[in-house]
This record gives sequence, structure tokens and C-alpha cells, in this order.
Amino acid sequence: MQNSPFSSVATKFVLLTFIFLGNFWFFAPSLKAFDYKIGGKAEQASQVGFNQAPMNRNKGIYPMQQYGTVSGFLNVDFNLLPKKLDSHSLKVGIGGMAGGVFFDSTRKLHGGSKIYDYYGFYDGYLGGASNIFSEDDIVTANGKERSLAKTYIFSDAFIEYKYKDFFGIKGGRYTSTMPYRSGKTQGFEVFGEYKHTRLIWFSSFGRAIAGGGFLINWYAPRTSYSGNWSKNAQGGWTHHGYQLSYGTHALRLIYNKHKLLAEFFYYFSPKMFNAPGFSLVWDSDPNFSEKGFRSQTRLIAFFPVYEPWMVVNSSGAPIYKYDRPVTANGQSLIIRQRFDYNNFYLVGTFYKNFGNTNAYVGNMGNPAGVLMGGNSMYAGGWGSASEVPKC
Repeated sequence: MQNSPFSSVATKFVLLTFIFLGNFWFFAPSLKAFDYKIGGKAEQASQVGFNQAPMNRNKGIYPMQQYGTVSGFLNVDFNLLPKKLDSHSLKVGIGGMAGGVFFDSTRKLHGGSKIYDYYGFYDGYLGGASNIFSEDDIVTANGKERSLAKTYIFSDAFIEYKYKDFFGIKGGRYTSTMPYRSGKTQGFEVFGEYKHTRLIWFSSFGRAIAGGGFLINWYAPRTSYSGNWSKNAQGGWTHHGYQLSYGTHALRLIYNKHKLLAEFFYYFSPKMFNAPGFSLVWDSDPNFSEKGFRSQTRLIAFFPVYEPWMVVNSSGAPIYKYDRPVTANGQSLIIRQRFDYNNFYLVGTFYKNFGNTNAYVGNMGNPAGVLMGGNSMYAGGWGSASEVPKC
């Protein structure tokens, strides 16, 4: 597995914390009686495609994949503090998932099975482990990637400390709660809260997806190079140094009082992009408990800006993402309205991109609430409605 000095930050954080806990536990006998909880579940997920027309790449006709998976999850959570310290919480969690594919329509098509793209995909932490060459045909390329597929994952290994709702820190591998970073994350986050205002810092050096018929093993979503980029004679940009991951980071400032929630956020990945934005939510009943009526209106605006070498390649030609050229900047507008009445709800969403906004940001999670991965995997997997993937 390829590594980066930056990807090990979260791992070192967790190891140091465990060392601290070990010493603290040894010198504090009262902590030796702790609570633990073992949980697990089995999941069966299937995708049915109605378009099963023969593939014709020249005409852009691609069948919809059909597949079924069975997965098992197991996790253990520990509460390391005595119950009398109810203002403090110190938790450790570990967990994993394993499964398999019992039905796969893609195995009958030219090139053999490609279902590993959704279930079992792994190409090394920084990518490129499959070592595919431009002269490789489809059968060879698929075979190389298929040989690296893993139908198991060590998805969770985290430690978390909280003091009431005033302060908290979490590190390791765990489920992300960031609107623009879905799935599992490998990194850490810290929050502090005073009255109605909360400040959050989030750093992620790896991502994985586990559940819902998907299993994508740990990888670095954003990779760059240790050196700088320089303009060349072809009008493009040449990178220097070795490949690594600087991670993706986010700063969120949230104000929540009565029926109003306002958030200003800023996502960035060094040498790749800067993406500020804001969110406004008006909720007629923030404490809604599925009784009576509730109206919730949400507005999100997002303004990513990309570095010039993320827009054109080394030869000066435009870089394409999701069949569209990457734009130097873009804007994304989301307006979402939800009505609840007892146990029933109705949701409507307006989602508009200006430029190729989500070329490198919204493709790792998007709060629009719109299905974005409903296209054929042979056509890229992502639906034409938004032209960006959710995972």
C-alpha cells in the first residue's frame, strides 16, 4: 500500500492517544470497569436495471448494471469513563465489514466483470497500483483492477472525547458528518461551542465507502505533488516532486438559535482548490417529533476556485471531469424545501451548477439530497441531472 507522510497524521494521533489511555488506565484502577457494546448487522442490497440493450460504444448505448451483494458488519464500542463522570465522555470504537457479490450482470459483457468498481474497488492509497498501461485492452485492464479487489474492510478505529456540548475531539477512522465529505473518513475533527455558536475543524487524509451495496476500500481522494508546479512551453503546467496526499480540510462556523441555523464553511485542499460557501436553514419546529406539521427551508451556496494546473494539463489542453472541461471557478446553488405532517413528508429540491463546480469538491459528498449515481457504470456511473457523483 502506498503511503504519504500526511496520511499518517491521523494514525499517529490515535496511537499516541492509546498510549496515553494505557498509562492513564494503569494508574487509575477505577477506570478498569468500563462499559462496552458489541453490535452487528447483515445487509442485502441489490440494483435492478431496466435498460439491458446490448452495449454499443460508438452510439453511446450502455446497459444498466444489475447486481446483488450480501454484507456483514461487526463493531465494538467502549466507554472508558465511569458513569459518575456524566459530563465527560471518552469512547473507543472498532469495526469492519465483509461480504460478497452473489449476482453480477456485468460478467457476461465484453471485458468481464466490472462490479468491483462498486463493490471491492481498491487501487492503492494513492492510486495506480493496478499498473494499467495505455496499450492495455479492456480485458487486460479489467483483469488487473479485478485482481486487487477486496471484499472486506477495516472501516472503523477511532477514539472520541467530549465535554458536554462545549468541546470534543475525534480521530481515526469513522463515519464522516461533513456535508461535502460523505462515507468513511480517516483523519480527525475538533469542535468548540459557546452558547449558540459552534466552530468545527475537520481534516481528512483518506476515504472509504462501506454499506448500501458499495464497498470502496481506503484511498486518498485528493493527491498532489511535493514540489511546485511550473508553466511550460506548451502552455500547460508541469509538476515537480513525488506524489502524496495533503488531505482535505474544512472549517465550519455554525450559529443555531430558535428556528434559524446559519453556517459559513470553507473547504480546501493544498495546491488544488479553495471552496467557501454558506448555508441558511429556517425550521418552523426544530424539535419536531413526527407529530403535527413542520416546514423546513434550506439554502446552500458554494463557490469553489481551482488552481490553474487543475484546469489544464501538461500539454495545455483542458482537463475533463465527468465529460465536461474543468472550469477555474464555479458556483452551486441548492434550495431544498421539506414539509412534514406526522409520519409523512414531502421534499422538493432545486439544484443548479454554474460551471463545472463539482469537478473536485462535490464529487465526494453533496448535501443536495438528489440521487447522483443512477447512470450506467459504463457511462461513468453518474446521472446527467447533476453531472456529479455522490461517492
